[in-house]
Amino acid sequence: MKRIIICAAIKFPRGSAASNYLQYFSMALIESGYEVILLAEYNENENQYYNSFINKFQGKFSLININTPRKTLANKISYHLIYGIKYVKVLKKVIRKDDSIIIYSDIMNFISPIIKFAHKNNLKVGNIIVEWYERKYLKNPIRYFLYKKSFKLREQADIIFPISTFIERHFKEKGCNTFVLPILSDPYEYERFPKPSYDKINIVYPGNGLIKDSFLNMINAIEHLNSEQLAKLNFHIKGVKKQDIINKIGLKRFERISPSLIFYGWMNYDELVELYRKSHYLLLAREICHLTKANFPSKVPEVMCHGVVPIASEVGDYTQFYLRDGENAIIMKGNSTEVIKDAIIRCLNIPYDKYNTMSNNAYNLVCNKLSYKVWGNKLKNVLNHI
Repeated sequence: MKRIIICAAIKFPRGSAASNYLQYFSMALIESGYEVILLAEYNENENQYYNSFINKFQGKFSLININTPRKTLANKISYHLIYGIKYVKVLKKVIRKDDSIIIYSDIMNFISPIIKFAHKNNLKVGNIIVEWYERKYLKNPIRYFLYKKSFKLREQADIIFPISTFIERHFKEKGCNTFVLPILSDPYEYERFPKPSYDKINIVYPGNGLIKDSFLNMINAIEHLNSEQLAKLNFHIKGVKKQDIINKIGLKRFERISPSLIFYGWMNYDELVELYRKSHYLLLAREICHLTKANFPSKVPEVMCHGVVPIASEVGDYTQFYLRDGENAIIMKGNSTEVIKDAIIRCLNIPYDKYNTMSNNAYNLVCNKLSYKVWGNKLKNVLNHI
């Protein structure tokens, strides 16, 4: 059995979109007949889940724990400057001549030594790219300079796995070998339950409210609902603190909508699944810009595995190739407060039977198009032709 070694300075399993991306990518690789070795930091908070995962893929998946602390300034400097070398030292101990290496990182000094090691040993090397930041998002000029160099450096990989067609176009123009790989899912991992009745419509937002998501516009849209409409919904917020919203809109405005807002702190993944099971819709408003066109939000297929119907702004591959308005999603033309408010009101007026059809369609979409099982053969064909 051929092996693929993935190098990623992340915690595994769970805990981040990066971890979930690599988990489902690994499962697709296993489905295509590869053994996967992941070099990453072990997430001790998910010990039970990890043991279950290892047992499921015994002999086909293994994790080599490499600690990557980033709490102190010294840790951060070390992470940016020498962790790639640290990974190469591990690679030297485990590598075989027919192995392939895949890198998940945007740090130049992480990518560079691993690519050099792969080429020196005549090994195929790939690079996963899930973001494409503009200058305004990387305000430190040194950080931006290094990021641009890392983007250029990725052209040296034998294959690039961009998360979107927007990123792919850039690298195709550079003559690179590419294969678009969106965030995948495992719709069979958890049992599906019927959605709760429409006594209250549950809308969930599981994000941090930063950069890509127009979170304040979502809050403003809810504020613009009348009292009767507000009484019909609960907005479940995981990742944004109550005080942060109060600081943005003021206490008086917050108090009017607070009965409809439910806040969550840290949750283990099983608790998050319970939240998705009782949620009817995901609300994800985004502006159309370079960053959002390049991205494919992990929360979209993640919630659809539980029959949650996305309410999403029309931007990126997920709305172009996967979501269909009125069929498995509610698509918004923009991200303004008024557009979001209208989408929410539309949801409030959808009959329960119609909603259940959309919920089933959302689940079937991930089963048929975004499940790791579907992508196994696609990856096998691509990797066999590098």
